[in-house]
Amino acid sequence: MRKIILFLLLAHCGGDALAQCTSGDCKNGTGTFIFSNGDKYDGQWKDGKKEGRGEYWWANGITYIGDF
Repeated sequence: MRKIILFLLLAHCGGDALAQCTSGDCKNGTGTFIFSNGDKYDGQWKDGKKEGRGEYWWANGITYIGDF
């Protein structure tokens, strides 16, 4: 029953329920955001978008460190 409820919740949210800012300020500042597909960004944000220096880790293991 719990699996069904979790599935319905994720389906209703489009899977973005797993995407979240885990630390800092992911709107205007420096923060860490984990995306629903497993990618992760740690760096500077402006108006809710990646901007400035940061590090991006794709779920497949590739990493980019630099400017956004």
